[in-house]
Amino acid sequence: MRLIPRESKFFRMFSEVSQNLTQGTRLLHDILKNPANMEPRLDQLQAIEHRGDEMTHGIITALNQTFITPFSTPPGCVSGCIKSRPRPQSPLNWLQ
Repeated sequence: MRLIPRESKFFRMFSEVSQNLTQGTRLLHDILKNPANMEPRLDQLQAIEHRGDEMTHGIITALNQTFITPFSTPPGCVSGCIKSRPRPQSPLNWLQ
């Protein structure tokens, strides 16, 4: 049994998500610490959020293309379950 996955691209993808999350967290901290001139920074934060959404979508797509479950599940169950969930409204919209 292999404990290390053969697909190393996921390590890179998770690292990129982590960097994006760190960038967004730092910007949000700065916004909350100093709320003056918030509008351009909120736009930047929203762009970071969208980039994170795209990264997550890329990971899910890659998982669907490479992961073969050892259990008997209906075709498309993983992707269908994830895609069918409604997208929550961004908390950034509450600040505007």
